Amino acid sequence: MSIANWFAKCLFISCLTGICLITGCNSDEQSAENTDDNFIVVNADDDSNQITIPVNPEPDNSQSNTPPAISNAPPATETNLPAPVNTPPSVISLLANRLGEPVPTTGSAVETLRNFIKVLNEQPPLAQTQQQQVQLLQMINPEIVTLCDMLLTKDNLTQTERLFAYNTKYTALNQLLQLGDKKALAMLGQLTALMSADEDKLIAKNGKLLALQTATQKRLQDARGSGNISTAISTIKQDIEPWLEGHTEDQEVFAVLQGIGLLILQMEPEQGSDLLQSIANAFKESQDQSIALEAKATLEQPAIDESGLYPAGSNYVNAPNSEANKIGLLEAVDKVLSNPERGIGTFRALLDLVQRIEDSDVALTLIDKTSAAFTDLENEELTTKAKQQLENLIGQLVVNELDIVNKFRALLTNPSAENKAAVVTAYKEMVNHPRMNATLLLSMIPLVEQIADADRTVTTQIKDLSIQAADKLLDEEQKGFLNESLTKLVNRANLPGTTMALPTRTLEGERFDWTSLQGNYVVVDFWATWCGPCLAAIPYIEELQQTYADKNLKFIGYSIDADREHLKTFLAERVAKDQSLKWPVVTDDFDINPAELEDGDIVELSWKMPSTVYCGIQGIPTMVILNPEGKVIKTIQGAQALPAELQQIFSEQDTPVQTPTEPEDSENSRHLPAPPQFQFVAKSVLMSLPGQANDESDKESDLLKGNPYLAPANLEKLDLVEYLFDMQDKVSTIRQRPGFAEAVLDASKRLLAMDASDKFHVIAVETACDVLHEQASLGNEKTDELLVRFINSLKNDSREKIKELVKFHQLEKRMLDIDELGWNEIAAILDETHAYLANETLSKKHLRIAVGVVHAINQSDIFEVRAEQYQRFGKLFTASEFKQLTNYGKSIIKAASSGPGASELIGKDMEISGLTDFGQLIDWKAYRGKVVLIDFWATWCGPCRAEIPNIKAIHKELARDVFDVVAINLDREQDALAMFLKDNPLPWTNVIGKDATKVAENYNITALPTMMAIGPDGKILAVGHRVEALKPTIIKALKALP
Repeated sequence: MSIANWFAKCLFISCLTGICLITGCNSDEQSAENTDDNFIVVNADDDSNQITIPVNPEPDNSQSNTPPAISNAPPATETNLPAPVNTPPSVISLLANRLGEPVPTTGSAVETLRNFIKVLNEQPPLAQTQQQQVQLLQMINPEIVTLCDMLLTKDNLTQTERLFAYNTKYTALNQLLQLGDKKALAMLGQLTALMSADEDKLIAKNGKLLALQTATQKRLQDARGSGNISTAISTIKQDIEPWLEGHTEDQEVFAVLQGIGLLILQMEPEQGSDLLQSIANAFKESQDQSIALEAKATLEQPAIDESGLYPAGSNYVNAPNSEANKIGLLEAVDKVLSNPERGIGTFRALLDLVQRIEDSDVALTLIDKTSAAFTDLENEELTTKAKQQLENLIGQLVVNELDIVNKFRALLTNPSAENKAAVVTAYKEMVNHPRMNATLLLSMIPLVEQIADADRTVTTQIKDLSIQAADKLLDEEQKGFLNESLTKLVNRANLPGTTMALPTRTLEGERFDWTSLQGNYVVVDFWATWCGPCLAAIPYIEELQQTYADKNLKFIGYSIDADREHLKTFLAERVAKDQSLKWPVVTDDFDINPAELEDGDIVELSWKMPSTVYCGIQGIPTMVILNPEGKVIKTIQGAQALPAELQQIFSEQDTPVQTPTEPEDSENSRHLPAPPQFQFVAKSVLMSLPGQANDESDKESDLLKGNPYLAPANLEKLDLVEYLFDMQDKVSTIRQRPGFAEAVLDASKRLLAMDASDKFHVIAVETACDVLHEQASLGNEKTDELLVRFINSLKNDSREKIKELVKFHQLEKRMLDIDELGWNEIAAILDETHAYLANETLSKKHLRIAVGVVHAINQSDIFEVRAEQYQRFGKLFTASEFKQLTNYGKSIIKAASSGPGASELIGKDMEISGLTDFGQLIDWKAYRGKVVLIDFWATWCGPCRAEIPNIKAIHKELARDVFDVVAINLDREQDALAMFLKDNPLPWTNVIGKDATKVAENYNITALPTMMAIGPDGKILAVGHRVEALKPTIIKALKALP
């Protein structure tokens, strides 16, 4: 990322965070405003020492704009910066001690100072609690400011180095301002004034932009206290006006002005909208396509609002069964698409809406309407991207319709002939589907890659089907890419069991003899000098080499570098630094044409190496493991899985195996890493500060490692709010993915750690609770534990909305934890719960507590007691507008009037028929002669999912020829079970859909989970709710078998 783009991003983020200051921070600083184009900020140490911030892009030398005389105001020169301190306080001293380096001073090298800054900046994101993060920011940011001042005293700094120091200092001061540091605003004023007067035009411009932002924050902050927001906004508009001319090609300027407009939009929607329209009109004719597109998107917003698309979409999503809502939605879509100025703004709005619609027919209707309206946009590149995104959405619908992912998963967990045939059949249906498109076909490559190692025959069949479809759907370039990718996958699938015979040579140009390695296990590491993760894996592999030094294990570095001279130079430099590789390096016996090397892309040329096709390598580092006979055992992507593979190979030997610390991939990991001391401190200094570590936070930190959903590390307040809103809007299939809930919790804690308004803190708490609760309700024990800890951390919060959330979750927890209680205690909790729910508007979030209520009621052995409880809670639940809860209420009211039930079932024949999750009819007669556990359950039922490990345990313990399990899945949502089984495959049959509902109705099943033990004659032996209660009956029945 260029320094200019980086700067623009920081400007944009910090602009958005201004709203947090307005709504959440108070300041005791005084200010003086004048009517000229400068803005006066009072020094917190001395009210008479005022700082002038120029907020306009160009200096104005006219008399009318000359700022008034400023008492005791020193000139804005570099000498006015806070004097660099040569003896930094404890945090820097601690770092220096850990690094074995001297404490940094103005005499330290530029790289040393930058490394210290880098390490300090890495600490706050590692905090595990809100309090830790606030403490770290308060301790670290003053030290960063000091280090930046040391940098700025250096002579001969490059523009990039000066921008780094200025920008880093500004960020640190801005964070201190948010944390309530009264001096920070004055220091920001000094800094921006200094930058604005710089001879370097880029630095001066950025200084003026930062000054504009700082002035905006101060104006709005003061207006919050006086209540005169309109006057402040009017002044801000005057500040912005000079920037609207002469900067239409400047992305940084556009980003800052847009950020200020969005900030005001949050406070005063009408004035904010007017300002954004003015900015957009000024930039819409920009020659920079990205600026012009964004400006035009802003100009579309009034038409989008006028169409009623947002309310119509929300109405339909919330009540999709309403025909009126459906008609209203389609009318709004037609209206917004009739706008002749429609563009990227309209397209984004529709794309977001389509992804929230679950009915595939309605979603396809919207896609078709959108596609027809966007087939020929003014911007050809945009038209192509729009087509790809719409095809991608269609592809998702086709994949869901054919249950492709679930069938691929089934093959991975159970590579049976039936599952193989199902995958090939589904793939054939997909490529012949009337909605099949190029984007979908190309997007299947990663999915096919998942099964390449599982079955080579299936992989080959899929390749053939794909190539046939490619002739109709793809252009020549796309066909070449598809063919090469699938050829590699087939080759990789066929590689295990073959003898390694790649034409290979040493760096000296001699032919490499693979047979010379026979007698040893060999790890062949395919890598390149331009590959960051490959370089990051080198220390990791060295540790493994040392661990297995006494074993018959060899390592070979197989470089796919196209530029061999660069490879040799790279290795020579490592030797000179005493960092030589501890294993031989070999290459393909193949050379790239020197002319191509001079003019071509080195990375792209490297992928032309024959070895990448021969071994089916699509990403590096890739490890190919050979046995002592020279045959391939396995291919693994990355170094992370290597320790487990080696441990398995050498498991019969007694040497304990320690897994080295996994290297972290990053955008810059292709460069040689910083000295090991800096890497060590980045991970350990946090633990060195008092009160910064505990076991629970360590567990939570583990859940965040490698999490793709994490919010970027340096987001400010408004950005975190926007991130949380965006995460809330994700479809359920994404919300249920591993890491999603942990990422939301992390972002919420970061927002709570900031000195923001109560409104922002409530948003943080509500979002974290909603997402954690949703996954906990699906039986996710990790997120349930995180939810409990999060709620406990809020129990002393005095804000009403947060107190209500805490009360609900604490009550729900008590209701779910009744298994060890006596009936009197359970009855008291039921009374408390009923009183609470009677005053609530019951919704989806109350389904989990409703399930807990029925589970608690079933602890009573007296039917009359259960019936009374069913009746009173049933009435509550049926009053809910949430259909699933209403149906649940009706079912337990029915149970109250249907008699004792369970005892009457004993001795009756069990009859099961219907469709299973494998798409076939269950053969119930095939279970005769076995003892069978029947499990009535649903994925949304927490107690049901909690029993799954117990069912798996007894299923594993008892032999299949005498015992089996059949589940009756009562999910009402068609895809719920499929989504669950993707990540939680079950080794028994599930009866699904209407057939499952019919079985439950036949046996009056009203509570989940309900389980039955079925004898070998097909009769019901016992009914219960937990495996533990039924296991004695099952064991007794097994002993009675002939």
